[in-house]
Amino acid sequence: MDFLHAGVTGLVQVFAWPTFGLMLLGMGLGFVVGLLPGLGGPTTLALMLPFVFKMTPIEAFAFLLGMLAVTATTGDITSILFGIPGEPTTATTIVDGHAMAKNGEAGRALGAAMMSSLVGAVFGALGWVMAKLDWRVPRYSLAWCSARWRRTDCFCRPTTTAPPGCSGRAC
Repeated sequence: MDFLHAGVTGLVQVFAWPTFGLMLLGMGLGFVVGLLPGLGGPTTLALMLPFVFKMTPIEAFAFLLGMLAVTATTGDITSILFGIPGEPTTATTIVDGHAMAKNGEAGRALGAAMMSSLVGAVFGALGWVMAKLDWRVPRYSLAWCSARWRRTDCFCRPTTTAPPGCSGRAC
């Protein structure tokens, strides 16, 4: 029950006015920085650290988290439209996305990139919450991962990455 109470209290604090405004400001800044090729989320976090010293911990966390979450998604825009990866993780988007943009299907490519980012974020968040609530995770993580990889975040990894020595089935 303490976990639930702490979660509700945290949501109330995040949606209070100064914190929510700073989170929106961080999201706007992250969107602009995410469009710039070569300047990613970790670099932006390092550049914004001097500005968060005067903030409360909740305000600083909301500002930095809002900024970092958006930079990962907006890197797809420059990869698809210009063929230049905005983030290192969006380099593979150039292969299909830029070709689709050249054929006049930029909207479709951007929609697919944004939708996959949304689905990945939702499933990652749900996996993290289920792991924290201990909802059948230990049993499934034993089937998926070897003993050295048996951690909670193994449940939240994308299905495209597998532990070493895993052939795609249960390890």
